[in-house]
Amino acid sequence: MGLLEKYGWNTFFEEQYIKLNSELQPARIIAQYSNLYRLITREGEMIGENSGKIEFNAQLQKDLPVVGDWVLVDIFKDDSKAIVHEVLPRKTVISRQKVGKRIEEQTIAANTEIVFIVSALDNDFNLRRIERYLTIVHRTEMMPVLIFNKTDLKKSYKKMRSEVDRIAGKTKQIYISVKKKSGFEELTPLLKKGKTICFIGSSGVGKSSIINFLMGTEVIKTAEVREKDHKGRHVTSSRQMYLLPSGAIVIDTPGMRELGVWAEEDDLKDTFEDIKKIEERCKFHNCSHTGEPGCAIQNAIANNDLSESRYNSYLKLKKELAYIRMKEEGTGNTKKRWKDRSKEIKKWRKEHRKR
Repeated sequence: MGLLEKYGWNTFFEEQYIKLNSELQPARIIAQYSNLYRLITREGEMIGENSGKIEFNAQLQKDLPVVGDWVLVDIFKDDSKAIVHEVLPRKTVISRQKVGKRIEEQTIAANTEIVFIVSALDNDFNLRRIERYLTIVHRTEMMPVLIFNKTDLKKSYKKMRSEVDRIAGKTKQIYISVKKKSGFEELTPLLKKGKTICFIGSSGVGKSSIINFLMGTEVIKTAEVREKDHKGRHVTSSRQMYLLPSGAIVIDTPGMRELGVWAEEDDLKDTFEDIKKIEERCKFHNCSHTGEPGCAIQNAIANNDLSESRYNSYLKLKKELAYIRMKEEGTGNTKKRWKDRSKEIKKWRKEHRKR
């Protein structure tokens, strides 16, 4: 097996490469440091940077290469450097709303099959945040897996697990302790050769520690969480890929303190499948769920079949996504106006030169 195949190269990417009929070489981005990348090519590992064309044509952050991307590169053998000229079509992508006032999609990783959503059974445990992570993953073709670390901190986490059961649907849940080295027997069957897995979660939940355990050695620096509030510090500052002894490929990502969801309203149907089913039982198809007779949602809340906090979380996410779409459409209209205006100016200059 060649180096590219070890890092996930398969028939999907091979077909894309053949269609382009390019003389450039394929490579996978395995780490990202500001404006530089670490790449795996057929000739080995090397440093790469974007060509001027990629930088010029990238209108948004999502247009730039990220860890997990397969790219086409020109290799300079003398100094083991490469120039990235093109990104092959992505099979999957995981992204979020970029932190800040600007409405923009931020790509976290590309071409992953499984996403490990890592939480901890301490102060990090937050059902509402888990719903957000699930919504991010459900909009893709990737398989979400909920991993709960630090079972050693709880003599019993039965109540927590029952709460997760009510929001997780059919999503697989795995409860582990890196400290006690327990629970990994459920995790290892997912670590198949050639499969790419992305770890996401807050700082201090143990993403890097889990990867270190799976690697069998400490490849990532870790830090203890603060005792007083159980909050973690940002040790992982960049996205980086690792090849496990099992042949699986994993991506470690920095902790997310703010989790803006980037999705469509329709993407909520998998995360909130229970609410969608309850809504179908309402007496009126256009029920607003605020006071109409025969409202199944209000009845479910009154009977404790649906928690009010979960329903409020659903409404909040719907509102956020509607706002994002509204702002995005407004930006799109603005871009169109500027594009049309630019064409007019070019036309005028061309006619002016003829005179």
